[in-house]
Amino acid sequence: MRAVDTNLLVRLLARDDAPQVDAAEKFVEQGAWVSHLVLAETLWVLDAVYGRAPEQLATALDMLLNHKNLTLQDADVVASALAQFRARPVSGFLGLPGAGNRAQGRSLATGHIRQEPRQTGRCTRPVEEPHRRQKMADEVASIRKTYDLKPLG
Repeated sequence: MRAVDTNLLVRLLARDDAPQVDAAEKFVEQGAWVSHLVLAETLWVLDAVYGRAPEQLATALDMLLNHKNLTLQDADVVASALAQFRARPVSGFLGLPGAGNRAQGRSLATGHIRQEPRQTGRCTRPVEEPHRRQKMADEVASIRKTYDLKPLG
């Protein structure tokens, strides 16, 4: 099964560029896997770039959980986090992954991720260790080239 990157999920959810939406749908039609890291980054983009409200973030994650061609890493943990988030929404994308931490005693992010605080007190998107970041960048570039996906503006 192939894995998806943040750009692809954002295109599926935002649907703001028809050719890229078509390419993203074609990529996932035979099934694709979504990691916690990609989920967290996607929620960050929808929050920080697209200005989505907490209810819209919850709806987006629910759509991904119920997507016929996507398999989410630890879907039970994600579903539990979503239920807690809906019961007690927190502003910003970090409220949703954080809800799963309390419910399951687990993190929606891998052990290699740290959060860097912004000056506003919020956190930025997860940042990986440098050697893992380069490997991911290479994989993302390969996927973009193969499916003619453009990076986010």
